[in-house]
Amino acid sequence: MPPLCWHGPQNWATRNYCDAIDGSADFVLMFVPADPIVDAAMKVQPTLWEQAWRKHKVLITTPGTLMAFLRTVALAWQQHEMAENAQQTADLGKNLFDRLRTFAERLQEMGDGLDKAVDAYNTGVNSLPAQGDTAGTALPGAGCGGANRTTRRT
Repeated sequence: MPPLCWHGPQNWATRNYCDAIDGSADFVLMFVPADPIVDAAMKVQPTLWEQAWRKHKVLITTPGTLMAFLRTVALAWQQHEMAENAQQTADLGKNLFDRLRTFAERLQEMGDGLDKAVDAYNTGVNSLPAQGDTAGTALPGAGCGGANRTTRRT
């Protein structure tokens, strides 16, 4: 018959603690408050630790191993959080790049439109010569339009 302490891992493994909380680990920690207790149990049953883990997903911990385990978990959480932050930063950077690219395309379209408007304006202004004998200056002298118009009486 196995020692009395052996029933703990068997019972805890059947309780499915990991199913109670989404995202939790698929194993259970069994805290033993002093290393000599685990040492004594291991003398009675040398495979206790291995069987608890392999058969029942129960990790037997003592104060020393618990602290190491908790530090490892904390480090894993930090790295996971950094990876999530890096992914979020990459997503935000991609979004910003896409928006800036779209803005630059619209700015280029506005510049092209302004160039066309300036060209049309210059073409229009240059279509009327600034000096010389043109229809615009000759018409008033021919008796057409203006306040200086004279009429002939016969």
